[in-house]
Amino acid sequence: MKYTIKVNEAVSETNERLKGFASVTFGDSLKVRNIAIYESQKGSLYVKMPAYHTGERDGDDRPIYKDIFYPMNREFREELYDNILDAFAECEEGKNEISVDHGEETLDYDLQVVANKGRRSNVKAFARIILEDSFVIGQVKVKQSWANEEYVDMPSVSRKNDDGKTERQSICYPVTAEFREKLYGQVMEKYHEARDKSKKTVGEVVR
Repeated sequence: MKYTIKVNEAVSETNERLKGFASVTFGDSLKVRNIAIYESQKGSLYVKMPAYHTGERDGDDRPIYKDIFYPMNREFREELYDNILDAFAECEEGKNEISVDHGEETLDYDLQVVANKGRRSNVKAFARIILEDSFVIGQVKVKQSWANEEYVDMPSVSRKNDDGKTERQSICYPVTAEFREKLYGQVMEKYHEARDKSKKTVGEVVR
């Protein structure tokens, strides 16, 4: 799996420890972004993946967050994070991009799709994309529009634009139209399978 890392320095008026952002493109097909680079209190840099609020709280009544995407194992996490920090260190030399070959050129992945049984929600299913048993992308959803059309909704975060208005910004998306059509088609296919299986199970219970 070939992946390309691109980094940019960041200047934050609210968080002086935020030093930069990174994006990673896997196999020239799928891009994840909004990966933050922070400076610790001891002066060392570390990588932090974007996270979402689970809606739950811990024993100290603090909100619980989970990473939207993350490495599956320590070996790949160390490799990826080290490469991100190496690319960031080269920013001072005018470089902000690094290409890495990890395994094969092609991008192999698995999909896990679970139908959402909440009847009142416009979220019909939750999906995860697993890249070669190395990297997980969560918070992929199948939603239903007001026109009753079902569509794939990729992970996004809330951001304020120049007008001060809040808008959603995608942080994971297919790079090419060809891969988007392939990926979205597979997600919808697995969603329909999960939905039909769920309906069949409910029908058996009712009888």
